[in-house]
Amino acid sequence: MESETRTATEAAQSLSVAIQSRRGARIVRGDRKSPQDYPRASSVGVCAREVYHQIADWELRAPHPVELLQRFRRGSEVENIVVRELLEDGFDVKAQQIPFRIREPVLVVAHGHLGSSRPEYSNIVICTGHMDGRIGWEGDNPVFEVKSLNSNVWGRIESVADFFKMGSFWVRYPRQMLLYLYQAAEPFGLFILDDCLGHWKILPVVLDDWLDECEDALQTCRTAAIAARSARPPPYHNDPTWCLECWCRTAGVCSPPLDFTPQKFVELHGPAVSVDLDAMEGWKTPHASYSSTDKTVKALMKTYGPGRYIAGDWLITCEEKGGKFYTRWQRLTSASTPS
Repeated sequence: MESETRTATEAAQSLSVAIQSRRGARIVRGDRKSPQDYPRASSVGVCAREVYHQIADWELRAPHPVELLQRFRRGSEVENIVVRELLEDGFDVKAQQIPFRIREPVLVVAHGHLGSSRPEYSNIVICTGHMDGRIGWEGDNPVFEVKSLNSNVWGRIESVADFFKMGSFWVRYPRQMLLYLYQAAEPFGLFILDDCLGHWKILPVVLDDWLDECEDALQTCRTAAIAARSARPPPYHNDPTWCLECWCRTAGVCSPPLDFTPQKFVELHGPAVSVDLDAMEGWKTPHASYSSTDKTVKALMKTYGPGRYIAGDWLITCEEKGGKFYTRWQRLTSASTPS
């Protein structure tokens, strides 16, 4: 009997491993890197140099891990579900995955031209992309963009402004939408956010409310596109904290001079903050202890005020915007630890 039980256990285990292995291999086979000729709207962050390296050094970017590829596939499935439900509810989805290009020179309404470029760069493509779709409404066809988010992230997003508070990766989402609206000459668009559990949030994005960000996104594209044509990378980003989480550093294509000088960073010698952050990093799922310690750390950092701080192995950035205080932290790597 014991032998039969062991055999059943081994068979169940081998089948489980085979399912995971074959699925992972199939998904990885479908992930093919391809050359990138122009900045892509979905990848335009805060650094023109990073966008440049997406074009010039695309082959050096590390392959996506299988876990992330699985997430990409599920995101595509969520997009199809959202479109199907819109159609079921009687909305007129006009088109999907609409390709577009933005060419130099660019103009931001009420802001004027971003500046003249040399004649050889006139009319070059500075950005490409695909809009998720358009939806017919009151005689117009506004753009919509579907984003599937982890339920914890989904719960933190109540407005477009919240994306800008969450770090360099999340800035890409509103910038992507603003580039769509600029190219399509649409006054507004919609984010449809799904938490992968079937719950939606609809966030309107009005172009006139975000002209500065739109201009900055266009300038990033323009700078990167011209740099790619001339084979000269743009300057480093002026805030080294953005570089800590950038793929360019780990790929070895960009070595920013991270300036951890006493004038910019204040080292916290007390261990309390770094111990709390170390503990929070080890917790893999949200629970009451995480939330409580998160509040404790943020309340403590608020007493220090705006600035950049070193606490053990952690770089902490505190900012005050619009009367609100924001705190974000990043574990220091060996390459970025202050000497």
